[in-house]
Amino acid sequence: MDISFKISDTNHVTEPLVEVTRGRDGVVFEEFLLPLAEVLTILNDSAEVQFMSTPVLPQSTVKYVKGSSTADVYIEVPKSRWDITYNKQKYSQVGFPRMIFQYKVSQNRVFIERIYAVKDKKPLTSETEIYMFPFSHVNETGGVCMGDNRLPACKKISDLSLYHTFFINSPFSSDWGAKTTKGYKLEDLFNLCKENDFDDELLIEMSGKTIEYI
Repeated sequence: MDISFKISDTNHVTEPLVEVTRGRDGVVFEEFLLPLAEVLTILNDSAEVQFMSTPVLPQSTVKYVKGSSTADVYIEVPKSRWDITYNKQKYSQVGFPRMIFQYKVSQNRVFIERIYAVKDKKPLTSETEIYMFPFSHVNETGGVCMGDNRLPACKKISDLSLYHTFFINSPFSSDWGAKTTKGYKLEDLFNLCKENDFDDELLIEMSGKTIEYI
């Protein structure tokens, strides 16, 4: 059954009327008039409403972007100190800046797509500026290289809240080096940050980019 609606621009009655035609293959079975408000109510009631619910997300999730077969999850990691390994040497309590990890999840596999740094303790907004991750294994656009280290499978999206520890605990090498406003060598930067909070003034801005554009 074909149903068509027609509103005449010459209809000057107080309440606009809609000409409703029912038929098939050019043959009209029925023709009648309905008030426009009634037609809109019928159409609204018959429309199928679909809702999408996200899975339970990790704490400190900044953004969740669902694609057809993958999901991008952006998670904030607070400014903190971490024990790390660089060239087989242990560095205790190295200060790291506040960070945003971008994960790509495909089925149960997880990849770290990008790591960004963020200044100060203010709540994150779309206007929050992002900065380069200052240490190695991350390039100037945030791309991550973990060598042969592979992240474990992710059974629940909420488990991603701890996945930054796999990156931090992986041995650091000199790949992509240090990136700071002072031009420190990587070894000197690790020594400077050892037993100290990270100095945000060392962070290099990423061409004016904000969270809205990552």
